[in-house]
Amino acid sequence: MPSDDVAANNLRTIPTELTANVYSYKYPGTTASGGVGVNGFPAELLAKFSFTSATQIDSVLLEFPFAPAGSLFRISIRGESAGLPGTQIYVDASDRTPGTGALSFRLPAPVSVPAGNVYVGVMQTNTINMGLGFDAEAPIRAGAFYVSVSGGAFADFAPGSNFKLNIGVIVGACLVPMSVDASPVSATACAGGGNAFSATATGGTGARTYQWTENGVNIGGATNAVLNISKASAGSFNYNVRVTDDGGCVDYVDGTNSVGTWIADGASCNDANNCTGGDVCGSGTCNGSPISAPPETSGVLYAPDLVTLSWAVPVFATNYDVVRGSTTFLPTGPGGIDEVCFPNTGGPSIADGALPPPGTAYWYLVRAKNSCGIGSYGTDSSLNPRLTTTCP
Repeated sequence: MPSDDVAANNLRTIPTELTANVYSYKYPGTTASGGVGVNGFPAELLAKFSFTSATQIDSVLLEFPFAPAGSLFRISIRGESAGLPGTQIYVDASDRTPGTGALSFRLPAPVSVPAGNVYVGVMQTNTINMGLGFDAEAPIRAGAFYVSVSGGAFADFAPGSNFKLNIGVIVGACLVPMSVDASPVSATACAGGGNAFSATATGGTGARTYQWTENGVNIGGATNAVLNISKASAGSFNYNVRVTDDGGCVDYVDGTNSVGTWIADGASCNDANNCTGGDVCGSGTCNGSPISAPPETSGVLYAPDLVTLSWAVPVFATNYDVVRGSTTFLPTGPGGIDEVCFPNTGGPSIADGALPPPGTAYWYLVRAKNSCGIGSYGTDSSLNPRLTTTCP
């Protein structure tokens, strides 16, 4: 404190909190004196932070004693120019609304900042005073807090503007790279049912803790690498995870990479079972009707070009086996000899330009298949199944 004629008050002791990665002007355990902003004009209020080495800012700590109706703000981070806030390093892409109390706002991704002075705070983007929390400090310290009104030059709060801004930052305490990947077990789940999201962290050191958010809001108690979540109503939700190791390294994944969608009862879903069809959600689960092997194929026809063979598509069919043989060796099977297989035909037709020997003809049999089973080649005139080993 600067000295004056009253020597008894030249020294002041205040409580501070020192941690590996939290740096804040907020006095622990105190109540804000009030809220500060600018009436009638947009403005930017910043506090200076000094770093001895390059680091990353993970979250910004702000306090709002009350939430002014209609006020909007964005978090802003600037470098230094000639001892004042300078080039913009980061600014939110969209407006935020003040909450109430001491709040932590995690940035969409960690923001790298250089060694030296960095200025962190808020832009009041409309003309309604945002009510940013402050403690009265008289005289206000110089070179710590700055304001710009309507995009003008930055001015130091000192002397005279006795508002110590309660702004803080959570920074990366180390530069050991750590990357995080998070993904849902299933892209969709039925409303009323559950889904699991897992996070895989690489790099960093030591034990890790995981903090999940849903649409940007912390989910209390979710500190594991796997998040099990259930939603009663349909909709899509973004899930972020912030990972911290015991060395203070921090990283987190953008929620756009980890989206969970819950489907309403009666709506289509996918139960991941190829042997069911018509899957719909009900009572929190996805259920479908069993799919059997396709029935006998019908409608086998030769086109006028005498090359293209086609047939009707049976229900549940996904591909086909076609067997060709000579009438000389009827009946069908047991396999081999003159028979030829056209296996796993993807569509309901094949092209076969082969010609039978003079005085003979070719016969063709088609069976449909799917992942749940193989259909039949039909029956002969005695209603016995046609069987051949020509197609496996």
